[in-house]
Amino acid sequence: MERDTPLRNSPWPRAVAEVPCVIACLTDRPFAARLKDAHRGHADVHFVETYAELQKAVRRESRPISAIVITPTDSVGTAAAAFLREFTRQEPDIPITAYCQPGIAQSPEIRRLAAAGVHEFLFRGTDDAGFALRGALESAQRECTTDAVMRRVAPLLPVRLHTFVQHAVAHPSKVKRLRDVARGIGLSQRTISRYCEREGFPAPVVLLGWSRLFPVAYLLGTTRRTVESIALELDWPSDTALRNAIRNTVGCRASEVRERGGLDYAIRVFCDATAPALRRPAAVAPGMDPQQLPMAL
Repeated sequence: MERDTPLRNSPWPRAVAEVPCVIACLTDRPFAARLKDAHRGHADVHFVETYAELQKAVRRESRPISAIVITPTDSVGTAAAAFLREFTRQEPDIPITAYCQPGIAQSPEIRRLAAAGVHEFLFRGTDDAGFALRGALESAQRECTTDAVMRRVAPLLPVRLHTFVQHAVAHPSKVKRLRDVARGIGLSQRTISRYCEREGFPAPVVLLGWSRLFPVAYLLGTTRRTVESIALELDWPSDTALRNAIRNTVGCRASEVRERGGLDYAIRVFCDATAPALRRPAAVAPGMDPQQLPMAL
C-alpha cells in the first residue's frame, strides 16, 4: 500500500491527519458555546472579538483552517459584508459561514453577505447546534473547494462544458457515472458526448474522471489530510480505489501530487492530455493568449 512521505516542496512537514482550526468572530455568546461543543473532538475553535483580530488570527494560524464563522457585525459594530469583500480577495480558499437571525427582514443583509463571499448560512433556532451545525460548516467547505477548483479550471474549458465539470466537482456523492451528471444538469448523455467531440475534448467519461479528481488534488495540496479521509469525504468506494484513480489518471502517487503542488499539478497533467482542445479559441478565457496556457498554470 502507498504510504504518504515527508513533503519537500510543501508548507506541510508531513502528510498526517491533524485537528483543524475554526476561527469565529461572534456577538452571540450562547451560539459560541454551541459552536465549541459541536466541534469537540473534531476541530479546535478559536474566538476573536473583531474582524481585525480575525484577520490577524488567520495570518498567524499555521494549522489548516476548516472554517471561519461570523455574525453580521462584530463587537465594535463593523459590518461583515464590507470586511469580507477585501478579506475574500486575500483569502479566497477559506470557507466562511455566517450566523444570522431568520426572517424576511434579514434578506438584504443575507444578500450582501452572499455577494461578499459567504459560502453557507446558519440561522438561529434552525440549524445552530450539534450535528446540523457541523454539517453546515462542512457544506461551506465543499462549496469553497468547488469555487477554488472552478476558478482554476473554468478558464481552460469551453463554456458549454462548465456546467458539466462544476456539477461533478460540487456533488461527489451524487455523481459517480455519466448518467448522474447528465440527469443533474438536464442534458442527455448523447448531447454531452457531442459537446466534447465538437470541442476536441476527451470522451465525457474521461472528463468526469478528471472532474472527480480535481477536488482530491486541491485537498491534497492545501491540507495535511490523509488519502483515507479525503476518500471518505468525497465518497470514493475506498482509499485504495482513490489511490488507483490518481495513479491511472494523473500518472503518479497521491503523495507525489501533494508534493508537486496539488491541484495546479493535476491541471498541468490535464492540459498535457487535452492540449489540442485547450488551444482552440472557444476554450480560452477572454484576454488569455492560447500559447501561454501551459505557463499560466
